[in-house]
Amino acid sequence: MSWDVRTLFCLLFLKAMMTANSLPLPWIAYYGDGEPAEAFLDYQVIVFDPVAHPLLDQLLDKKKDVLGYLNLAEASEKEGVFERLGAKGLLIQENQDWPGDWAVDLRDAFWQTYILEEAIPSILQQGFVGLLLDQVDVALDLEKADPLRYQGMREAAIKLVKAIHSLYPSIHLMLNRAYELLAELGTDIYYELAETLYSFYNFQTKKYEVRTEEGYRWQYDQLKQAKQKFVHLELCSLDYWDPQDVEMYKKIYALEAEHGLHPCVATPWLNRLPPISFKEQMGE
Repeated sequence: MSWDVRTLFCLLFLKAMMTANSLPLPWIAYYGDGEPAEAFLDYQVIVFDPVAHPLLDQLLDKKKDVLGYLNLAEASEKEGVFERLGAKGLLIQENQDWPGDWAVDLRDAFWQTYILEEAIPSILQQGFVGLLLDQVDVALDLEKADPLRYQGMREAAIKLVKAIHSLYPSIHLMLNRAYELLAELGTDIYYELAETLYSFYNFQTKKYEVRTEEGYRWQYDQLKQAKQKFVHLELCSLDYWDPQDVEMYKKIYALEAEHGLHPCVATPWLNRLPPISFKEQMGE
């Protein structure tokens, strides 16, 4: 089946399920502090790196949903907690695509307490009104690869997200991927993020690529099922592509928006604004 025909099939069922939310919600992820807050006024949902970001006051005054990034399953060598994790033997393996980031045993009470009582308060105290929960798939993949050694990672991830929602019920949580947990976590999160849904950056070949038809269809099936069960969920997509290729940016935006998703297209480093405005991306 060609991509054009496949797109039509996807449009039929995703448009049907998203009629109540036909207009895409302008959103962006930006991990840097080189741009002023004014550059983000056209977006309603904004994800920043809590370590380095533009001033939040102007955006919060405009009632923007400003979320802080939080890696639930990895720790960076740059973080103060890293040495403590190493001393406790909780570092598992380094991320080959992102050197310096290490998988953490999130089953351990020390990591859970750190997330709930140190990491999250330090983010929210800056004014953020929500969190992007990232890299849960790292923990899930560890258990799949070695079920005996990493038994319980999946359950620990579910309990940790639920604990976050329980302790901080007023904030909006965005979960990145972790599709297999949506049945358990659909009531705890507000946004589901489908990262690299249509396109991605291959760190080995250093090239941008389009997903296979099978991978594309599988992710959409997960989103469809989640939306049917949890109608409140806002479904966002994050695809990566060369910013020099403006026409491809427009194509990806149009594709995801037609499927009823809230699209964002960027580079995997998320440290620059898109080459065209949100309105231009949507063909306005």
